[in-house]
Amino acid sequence: GYTDLKPMTGAEKILRALADDGMPLAVISNKRHEVLVGEMAHIGWAPLFRKFVGAGYGEHDKPAPDALLRMRQELGINGDPAEIWYIGDTEPDLRASQAAGFTAVLLLQNHDKSALIEQYQPALALPGCGDSLAAIAVR
Repeated sequence: GYTDLKPMTGAEKILRALADDGMPLAVISNKRHEVLVGEMAHIGWAPLFRKFVGAGYGEHDKPAPDALLRMRQELGINGDPAEIWYIGDTEPDLRASQAAGFTAVLLLQNHDKSALIEQYQPALALPGCGDSLAAIAVR
């Protein structure tokens, strides 16, 4: 079951604001695809995203950029890949984002991730989702 599934504080607010603004949103996860889809449906977020991508979607899973690049192509997002923000909270997220040429954004989630910040130099390192809307609004 999904009873222990708890969204990050502030996540739904920012996702709804971005979706309402017409921002193409997608989820790329190394969870099995059917698990990911089930989780998104359970918390009611499925309508906010244009696409969900679970493990095995690209030839290689994260940290390889395959799934990110395929998602970009399928969503018809052209232009500078650096205009695409990939927001994640792990090293594989940062590695995949940078390998795809996307702008890496790191969610800290009350953890010390200074080593990741030093190594990967993400464009933004945000404490959590509650702080993200203001940061995105000024970009």
